[in-house]
Formats: sequence, C-alpha cells, structure tokens
Amino acid sequence: MTSIPQRPLGKTGARVSALALGGHHLGDAPTYRDAEQLVAEAVDAGITFFDNCWEYHNGRSEDWLGRALSAGGRRDKVLVMTKVCTHGRDATLAMQMLDESLRRRSAGFVNSCLNHLEEEIGELDPNLPIDPRFIDTLLIRRSS
Repeated sequence: MTSIPQRPLGKTGARVSALALGGHHLGDAPTYRDAEQLVAEAVDAGITFFDNCWEYHNGRSEDWLGRALSAGGRRDKVLVMTKVCTHGRDATLAMQMLDESLRRRSAGFVNSCLNHLEEEIGELDPNLPIDPRFIDTLLIRRSS
C-alpha cells in the first residue's frame, strides 16, 4: 500500500487521506467492474476518503461505491461522505435522500453527511431560515 499523508477531517477527530476519490467519477465508468477496479486501486494506493452524493448518475455512483467497498471487504478501511441537496431547508427531504443513499450503499451507514449547495454562494438568500430539524434528523439517523 502506498502511503498517502493523512489529515484531520475538520473537528471530527477522524483522519483521512489527503486525497479523496470523488464518487461522481464512479458513475462515469463504463461498467460496474471498472468502477470496482477503480475503488480497489484507490484503497490499495492509500486513499481512505470517498465522497459521493445521492444524485450522482441517478444513484449509480452510490450503488457502485457501496458494492465495491462491500465486495472487497474495504468498507471498514475507509470513511464515506455523502451529500444531500436540501440547503438545510427541508429536514423531511434530507431524511428521504439519506435513506435512499443508505439503501443504495447496502452498508447501513455513512460516516459523514453534508448539505450540498447547488447555487452560487452569492445567490443564497441569507434571510431564508434553516430548518432546525435538519441537523436533529441527521444526528438521529447517524446514531441509529
């Protein structure tokens, strides 16, 4: 295994590889076998951080990542982050997206979940309130 420097992931206490494999590219692979090989090679190279999103390639990226990590016994060696696209405004939608991510991954858990911003930062309305249930909902799901 190649040694890729490890870095702290924010204030979580987790350490991950300085390089991550973005899940969007997995869905671009011609076949599942190609995606599985890419994941295997990334883990063998020392990548321990995988990023994905529930909507990449209509879920194919998450499905293939979950299958590749499970098939190779790699899931416990890496940290997987997913993203939901609600902008912190809709806890119910966030839970639906997270549940769909978990179903696709066949892993039962993700290590980290971010709220993905699709708009340009300058276009966000700073007066639009964030649904406080959003954070509570993700914390409840994380602990279950």
